[in-house]
Amino acid sequence: MMRLKKHSASLMRIALAPFFMGLTSMLAAAYDPPTVTTEAASDVTTHHATLHATVNPHGQSTFCYFQYGTTTNYELMTEGANVGGTNAVPVSDVGLWLNPGTLYHVRILVFANQEMFPGQDVTFTTPETGAIAVVASGDAAAGAGSKATFKKFGAPILNASGDFAFRGTLASNGKNDHGIWTKIDGSLSLIALEGGKAPDTSAHFATFSDPVFNANGKIAFVGTLEPESGVKPGTASGIWSDVRGKLSLVVRQGQDAPTVSGATFGSFISMALPDAGGPVFMAKLKGGKPANSISIWTVDDQGALSLVARTGVNVMVRDAPKTISMLQFLPPVKGVNGQSRGFNRGGGVTFLASFTDHSQAVFGGSSVYAATGDIVWITDAPLTNLRQPAVADYNGIVFAASLGRDGTNVTAANDRGIFRSYILCTTEVQSGDDAPGTSGAKFGQFGDPVLSGGSLLAFAATLNPVLGGVTAGNSAGIWSNVSGSLSLIARQGSQADGAPIGVLYSNFSELALPAYGGPVFLAQLKYGQGLNGTNNIGLFGSDKTGTVSLLLRTGDAISVNGESKTVKLMQFLPSVRTVPGQTRGFNSDGYLLFRVMFTDRTEAIVEYLR
Repeated sequence: MMRLKKHSASLMRIALAPFFMGLTSMLAAAYDPPTVTTEAASDVTTHHATLHATVNPHGQSTFCYFQYGTTTNYELMTEGANVGGTNAVPVSDVGLWLNPGTLYHVRILVFANQEMFPGQDVTFTTPETGAIAVVASGDAAAGAGSKATFKKFGAPILNASGDFAFRGTLASNGKNDHGIWTKIDGSLSLIALEGGKAPDTSAHFATFSDPVFNANGKIAFVGTLEPESGVKPGTASGIWSDVRGKLSLVVRQGQDAPTVSGATFGSFISMALPDAGGPVFMAKLKGGKPANSISIWTVDDQGALSLVARTGVNVMVRDAPKTISMLQFLPPVKGVNGQSRGFNRGGGVTFLASFTDHSQAVFGGSSVYAATGDIVWITDAPLTNLRQPAVADYNGIVFAASLGRDGTNVTAANDRGIFRSYILCTTEVQSGDDAPGTSGAKFGQFGDPVLSGGSLLAFAATLNPVLGGVTAGNSAGIWSNVSGSLSLIARQGSQADGAPIGVLYSNFSELALPAYGGPVFLAQLKYGQGLNGTNNIGLFGSDKTGTVSLLLRTGDAISVNGESKTVKLMQFLPSVRTVPGQTRGFNSDGYLLFRVMFTDRTEAIVEYLR
């Protein structure tokens, strides 16, 4: 074989130079790199932002995504998409799982021809959270002394005007260290304090329940008295309210029960304060037979008590006499605590009664809304196993119940549902129905519904595990008709709204349906993607279209009197002893109110404007 001499090789390179130059020019034309520009972010909220860029692929096949984070290490990224063409193309995606009040860096990253083309770094800052600490540990406790400050709080209650009431504990850790306060038009006022004189008695307050508070700025609470002179055994508790203008005693343990011969009030089980009239309450009577000791009472605005219902008493239900064996009024209802169920704006009282023949009925005052054996329209099946109703603004109820099986039209596969009753009893949704927002899954079990106004409802449900790819990890969800028809709001095992790709809903706890927007709920998120026990509980809210947003989560920072504090725990719509059946945590203007505990062991009552 001939070997090229050195000078011959050089001559060959010279000779071939035009060819290589042409090839290089052709390759350069074929692989013109993409033009990449990161643009300013838009729609920046506390927890997400829309990220923008412009990409000109110059005819190449490209894949692009956004990188973002609190540093130029860009800890997070979007899902990404393919972009093609020969012109500049606008690209956008949503950056999720942001923290309030934080500076973020973002850039677009484009891959083409096995090369990476980053856009320039652009920054944006998320606004401070919509959550505002309206009363906090360390704040001055009005009326309790010049040096008194708050240490912790009970479950606050918000009214239609945006004012609120709460039970607070002082930092003194001694006697006379807790009481009831209101905050009306921004002014904090003491209503009652441990050790303070209890109106209409010769005694002093010892303890308090969490208060109830109505749209008129009136308050009521259950209190107990110090064991002192004049406080005999069986007379230490009572209900106080200011519905008559100043705080006064409404009813006291040991007091004669009007119209019930020989009976006195023994204890107070549950209580609420409608906008019309005075408190409504359920009490256990003393001095009669145990079978007729539970009773429900209303109080008018002049303080007069009226008996609504009582166990052991005969009532007419669908033209048949029945004896009441049990009453349920304002009970805690799992998953939907904190929304009014037992009364409406007009002051009408609604309760569930069970009878000695094991049947049930829901009463609105003395009228029967629904009863065991009532035939559901169109379904033509009888009601059984009625559960605690949700009350419409003025008339009617929505409730969960079962249907009597006939082996043909109603079987174990479709014998449960949510029903509406006013003049007729109709079906809202039934087990075996197609579950909207799923791939062929069917409804199985239903939680108790919540109701807004007269027609809007929301409920939690589980799916039948037989169809539609339902597993133990995706069988639960929340549905509502706020968008105009029944639709899925959130589902266990699905992508959590406002969270990075791959962060899933694990389970749901409290659910409510304010008149403003759509359902609001607490959810636990599945561990992973940076989530653990310190930051995996979120408060979510839907708008009227059913679009869900993350409002606040554990691990977020809230400014408290100028100091940034990290949320450890949120108590939104908790079960509240003695006063569980009144709306507490939201109003119709979009405000939410709840107790927050921080990692430094302090607390605050937090207001959130949606």
